[in-house]
Amino acid sequence: MANSWYKQLLVMLVIGSGLICSMAAVSKTKTPPAPKDFVVKGDASKGKELFDANCALCHGSRGDGKGLGGRDLNPPPRNFTNAKDMQERSDWRLFRVITDGGEKNGLSSQMASYKNVLTEQNIKDIILHIRTFAKSEKPTAH
Repeated sequence: MANSWYKQLLVMLVIGSGLICSMAAVSKTKTPPAPKDFVVKGDASKGKELFDANCALCHGSRGDGKGLGGRDLNPPPRNFTNAKDMQERSDWRLFRVITDGGEKNGLSSQMASYKNVLTEQNIKDIILHIRTFAKSEKPTAH
């Protein structure tokens, strides 16, 4: 009888932990929708300075994902020169990833959060600079 009780407890624990892990995965991978008033305006040249100081170590000064600090990362840092890939990434998505880090947005945990390092305007300036790497049109909102 006690053996049956332990089996039931074990089954409940396994199912419960699976549900918790599933819920955690969903909450980490979904970037919330952009606020209606979200607009990226700023200064791309200031964004270049900020990118060089905070991002280039891993993403490379050319934005190609080949910085010295990213050499051994798996997955490798994002290649911002890939126009097709960047066309699919909204400014809001880039903003959330830089602000909250990769893991909270369903990406690599190696992409750190910069919300305590950069201001919202700093991040918008960086996004404007990032957009210069692919030389493509601004993507449609997602």
